[in-house]
Amino acid sequence: MSTDIMSSPKPEHIEVLRKHFGHSEFRPTQWDIIHSILVERRDSCAIMATGYGKSLCYQFPAVYTNGISLVISPLISLMQDQVLNLEVAGIPAVLMGAAQSAKMSAISAMLEGKYRVVYATPEWTLSDTGQSVLQQLTDSHNLTLVAIDEAHCVSQWGFDFRPKYRQLGRLRDLLPNIPFLAVTATATPQVQRDICASLHLRNAKMVVTSFDRPNLYFSVRLKDSDKDIIRDLEKLMVKDGLVKKFPGPTIIYCPTKKTTEKVAQALGQAGINCAVYHADLGQKIRREVHQQFVRDIVPVIVATLAFGMGIDKPDVRTIIHYGAPKEIESYYQEVGRAGRDGLPATCHVFYSSADYTTNKFFLSTLHGAFREHREKMFRLLQHYLESNTCRRRLLIEFFSKEQAANMAPNKRCCDNCSSNKIIKPKIPELDLREDAQKLLGAVRVLDGKFGLGVPIKFLMGKKEDRISNSYSRHALYGSGKDDSEKWWKAIGRLLVKEGLLEEKAVSFGNRFAKGRFPCSTTDITTAGERFLNAGGEDETVRLIPTPEIMSLAGRKLRLAAVKAFKEKAQKEKSARMSGPTVEGDDEQITKNLIPLSAIELSQAVSGNERCVSNEEAQLQNAVYTGLMSLRSALAVEMDCMPYMVANNKTLLELAKLRPTDKGQLAQVEGFGQVKVDKFGDAFLAKIKELSTHCQSTITMQPQHITATEEEAKTVPQATASFKKQKISSKKKGVSYESDEDAVDVKEESQLWEDDIDESYLAEMALDNSIPPLATTYVKMEKDQTICGDEDDVWGTEDDGWDNDLETSLVKAEEQALSNSLLMSQPTVEVDK
Repeated sequence: MSTDIMSSPKPEHIEVLRKHFGHSEFRPTQWDIIHSILVERRDSCAIMATGYGKSLCYQFPAVYTNGISLVISPLISLMQDQVLNLEVAGIPAVLMGAAQSAKMSAISAMLEGKYRVVYATPEWTLSDTGQSVLQQLTDSHNLTLVAIDEAHCVSQWGFDFRPKYRQLGRLRDLLPNIPFLAVTATATPQVQRDICASLHLRNAKMVVTSFDRPNLYFSVRLKDSDKDIIRDLEKLMVKDGLVKKFPGPTIIYCPTKKTTEKVAQALGQAGINCAVYHADLGQKIRREVHQQFVRDIVPVIVATLAFGMGIDKPDVRTIIHYGAPKEIESYYQEVGRAGRDGLPATCHVFYSSADYTTNKFFLSTLHGAFREHREKMFRLLQHYLESNTCRRRLLIEFFSKEQAANMAPNKRCCDNCSSNKIIKPKIPELDLREDAQKLLGAVRVLDGKFGLGVPIKFLMGKKEDRISNSYSRHALYGSGKDDSEKWWKAIGRLLVKEGLLEEKAVSFGNRFAKGRFPCSTTDITTAGERFLNAGGEDETVRLIPTPEIMSLAGRKLRLAAVKAFKEKAQKEKSARMSGPTVEGDDEQITKNLIPLSAIELSQAVSGNERCVSNEEAQLQNAVYTGLMSLRSALAVEMDCMPYMVANNKTLLELAKLRPTDKGQLAQVEGFGQVKVDKFGDAFLAKIKELSTHCQSTITMQPQHITATEEEAKTVPQATASFKKQKISSKKKGVSYESDEDAVDVKEESQLWEDDIDESYLAEMALDNSIPPLATTYVKMEKDQTICGDEDDVWGTEDDGWDNDLETSLVKAEEQALSNSLLMSQPTVEVDK
C-alpha cells in the first residue's frame, strides 16, 4: 500500500527512528499504520508477513510520544525476549503477567511513565488490576496505543484459537479514545473479518502486505523410512570437514512427543548437538532449551508444535517438518520462523501416508462446522504436499488469490519449479482409471459400511470376517491381488482427495472410554458414482499420481522413467565441459542449503549480483566471520541474545562498508545511536584489526580490465586486445590505451619486467545459455595466450592453426578448468 505525500514522515520521525531503532526509513506499510495511530487516532488491523517489521508499528508511537504502548500477546517467552531486546536498544519495557515477580513495583513505575512499552498477557489485561491500571494510564494521557499481537488467536476460525483472546473486545469499551492495533502474520479474509468484529474495532484501517516470503525455499519429500531417520535428515545437511551438520540454526517439528524423542536420539547418535522441546518437559527445562537455542548454544531443536510461536530468533536457516503438518494455515505460521532476517532459508517436509492417519485422529475430536473447516484446511495441506506445481503459489493462494496471480518470479522458489533444475525428467504417464474403478466398485459393493481396509482386502482376495463368504463370488473379488496393500491405500487416499470417495466419522458412545476409539467409514460420492458409471471416461476428473503412488508404481514404471530421463538429458546436455548437468533430488536439496559467503548473502539480500575482486571477497568474508564472533562475546557480556547486539544483515553491511568512526557506523542500517554508544568502540576496533590483518595476508592483487560488452564476447586473436580498453597497474603505476590493434605502451619495459607479475586474469561468460557459474576464462601472458573453450576464441581446426598449438591449448584449458579458484573469481568488468 502506497503512502501519499501528505502522510510522509517528518524529519523528527526519522530522527527517532534512526536513534532508537537504527533504520533510516520506514517501510510504506509501516508508516501507513503509524500515521493512522499518531495522526488519525484510528483503529487498524494489519496482516504483515513475518519479518516485515510489525513490532515497529506498535513500539515506535510510544517512543516518539514518550507515552506507553500496551502490547497484548499470548506468548510469555516471546514477550520476555522482546522486553530484553528493547532494553538492549535503550528503550525501557516491562512484562506484566504470571512471569512478573515484582508486580507492584512494575505497576508503580508504569504509572510514573518510566516504561515506553508494556507487554501483557490477556489474563492480566482482563483482570480487575489490569483494567484499573489501564484506566489510570488513560486518565493521565500516558496510554498511546493498545496493540493485540498474534491477533489470529482471537478468531475461532484461526488455527490457534485462544478463548481469552475472544474477550479482549471488552477493552474497546473501557478505552474508547485509545487507538487499537491488531497485528498478525497469518489471517485469511474470513479470519480478518472475525478479528475486527471480535475486538470491536471501529472504522478499522485494513493493511495487508504480501504473503510471499521470497527468501524461503520450499521442498517436500516422502520419508525413506521411519526406522532410518538420519538417512532422511542427512539430505538437508552439509559437510563441515569430516562431519555433517545443518547449515545454521534449525528447528525440526514433529507431530508427536514420541517422534521428537526418536528424532533427537537419531541426531545425537550421529553427533549432532540438539535439544528436545515438548509439553511433557517441565517449564524450567523448556525455558532452558529455549534460551540455549536463541543464544546460539544449541544449534538444533527437535520439538512439537508447541515450540516456535514464541521464538524471536531472526537467523533460523532451516525449518524441517518430520511428519506432515496439521494443516495449511499453521504450516505457513511455522515456516514463518525461518529467515526472519531476510537472508536465504529452507523449509522442508518429510512425510508418509501414516502421518495423514495421525492428523485424522486429531480431527475426529472436533465437531460441526469447525471440524468441516479444519478438514478443508487439512485437504489443502495434502494438496500442497502431493502437488507437482509451484508450492509457493499454493501457499500464497490460500491467503490471497490475487497475490498468487501476480506473484513475482523467484529463482530460488521451490523443488517443483526451481530454476536450478536445468533438465526435468518427463515421467511416463500413469493411467489410474482402471484401478480407481476397481476400488470405487468395491466400496459400492460393500455399501460404504467400512473404512478403506475392508474393500482393499476384498480386492486383494483376502479373507475378512466382517463380510459374508458370498462376496468371494463377485467379479471384483481378488481382482487387485497383483498389487500391494500400500498401493491400494494410496489409490484410496487419492480418490478421497479428488472427492470420489468420502470419509464419514462414526461415533460409538464415549469415544475416549476404555476400548473405544474414533473411526470412520468410506463411501462413494456422487462424483464417484458418475465416474464409475461413465466407465472412468469422466473428463471432469483428472487422477494425477501422488508422489506416494509414483514411489509404489513398480519397477517397470520406474525403469521407464529413468530411461526417459537419461535419453532427454543426453539430447539436451551441452557439449561444453562447463555446461549444464543433471541434478538428482538429493543434490537439488543440498544445493539450496550450502552455506553462503558474506558476498553471496549480501547479493541475496540486495538482489545485486555485482562482481567483486578476489581480495575484496576474502576480506568481506573474514570481517563478517570475525564480527559474528565479536557479537557472540558481547551478547554473553550483556546477557542477551546475539541478534540483539546486531543482526546478520547489519554484520553483512559492516563487512562491506567497514566504517572507521562512529559517524560512519551510525549510518549503517540497524545500528542506532544507542547501539553505537554501547558497542561502537568494540566493533570499530574489531573491523580495523580484521581489515589490517586480512590485507597483510592477501597476496593476490588482481588487476581489473574494462572492456565493451561486444568486445568481451569476441576477444580478438592472440593479443586479445580490447577496443578502447584501459589497463592499470597499481603496483607500477603503468597505464596504456589500446585503439583497435595498435598498442601504445608507456614504459613497456616496466610492464614486462621479470620481477613484475607478467600475467593478468580475465573471466567472462561467452555464452548466455551457460549457467552463471559456468564461465570461460582467458589468461594472457607476455608471449602466449591460453584460452578456455578455444573454438569460441581461436576458431575450429579448419582455420589452419598448428596442431601442436591446439594440443597445448586443450591441455592448458583442462588444467585450468580443474582449478576451482581460477573459475570462481571474476576480474573483468564489462561496460554496457
